Amino acid sequence: MPVNFTGNGYSITFIVLSVDFDQTCLAFDPTDGDQDGIPDVVTFNLPGAFTASVTFDGGDTDGELDLVIVDLFAPLASLPDGTLAAIAFTATCQPDPGASIIASVNFSNNPSASFVNTDCQNVPGATDGGSVLITAPPTATLTPTVTATGMATATPTPTVTSTATATGTPTATPTSTFNYRVYLALLHQNR
Repeated sequence: MPVNFTGNGYSITFIVLSVDFDQTCLAFDPTDGDQDGIPDVVTFNLPGAFTASVTFDGGDTDGELDLVIVDLFAPLASLPDGTLAAIAFTATCQPDPGASIIASVNFSNNPSASFVNTDCQNVPGATDGGSVLITAPPTATLTPTVTATGMATATPTPTVTSTATATGTPTATPTSTFNYRVYLALLHQNR
């Protein structure tokens, strides 16, 4: 799920957000395999001047995930508009075949989001939540499979074709291996 930002002309250098997600249908994996202080399922897309942190508290049912994005060193940079982060959730509920479930992902009002500009002043801001559409996996369709249980073989038989020559004498032209019996039969015909 993307976390998008629009500054609306304000030079925002510090944001604190608390994400509240539907824990009945969505799970968050806090594993930090690379030990960088950020769970592996959260990816930030920030300019180099900014640092970010993520705190997860599964017991906080009004804001399980806290994100802080800040530029700590002067001169302070402002965040560009766009996607600041992406959070991967795992669906834990299963809709019936052909149905879907909408799981909400909102920003908490307690605490509410905070925005600070490059002059270190609080700026009023707003947040809009989103949702995750969970659909049932497609049902498996069976495809017929043809399996050979035996193998048919053909036994080649020699073929003799006769062609007319300018003198009218038929000659035998074998198209396969030489067959002595056919040769004798042709000799009898020519006598």
